[in-house]
Amino acid sequence: MKYYRKQYNNKKTHFPQIVLQFVCENVLPLLVNKEVAHGFTEHNRFDGYTNIIFRCNPSYRSDSGQLNSVWYDYCVMSIDGTETPCQLLCFLDLKFDEDVDSCGDIQLEGDGIYAVIRKFETAPTVIDGTGCKLIKKCELSDGLILVHTETIISVLSVVPNPDIGDGNNDRTKDFLVVSNRTEWLDEFRNTNRKYGNATSVSLFEKSSLVLLADKEKREAFQAGKLRKQRQSLDNQEARRQRQRQR
Repeated sequence: MKYYRKQYNNKKTHFPQIVLQFVCENVLPLLVNKEVAHGFTEHNRFDGYTNIIFRCNPSYRSDSGQLNSVWYDYCVMSIDGTETPCQLLCFLDLKFDEDVDSCGDIQLEGDGIYAVIRKFETAPTVIDGTGCKLIKKCELSDGLILVHTETIISVLSVVPNPDIGDGNNDRTKDFLVVSNRTEWLDEFRNTNRKYGNATSVSLFEKSSLVLLADKEKREAFQAGKLRKQRQSLDNQEARRQRQRQR
């Protein structure tokens, strides 16, 4: 896994050693060409509505290797029939030997585009004491596995856990998973029903009444100003008439 131009090999950071070691020990022996594995840092997918770019780059648009240039996306994958949150570490274009059907415990899907990933050890769970289902906690496993990119189900937002609780969390493994925006509306409605005894429809009706009341107040205020202006004009005209009569 080297960049084609030699000067870039001296400047750019490479994939983490754990990824290179996994590919050399577990992937290369399964390939037709056991000396080269073609890897890349971006994978484009179309979800039916928009184009999604998944990235796994140790130095995105940078030669410095600084922490802010490291970009490893997360996603939800179907692994053994279970929706599993994962971290993407590397994409590979692979062609296997004819008799190869698995890599470790993972069943392979034939030749194609694969991803080296780390999956989360357990499904995301609600943080104790919060009751919030939109942000959950989970722990990233150490082991790497190889899965086909066709198992990708959706994007996933993940951030490091800021040590919620007793402060003894391993910050390199503990993360918070933010639910996809498609789930937010239903969760807000459920929360309204549970705590506010109101649905989105009733909330809309209430907001409409408030807007209507505000409109009526504004109209009444404008009507009052017009009446005062007319009265002022009438008083001025009456004074002018009295002056002319004198």
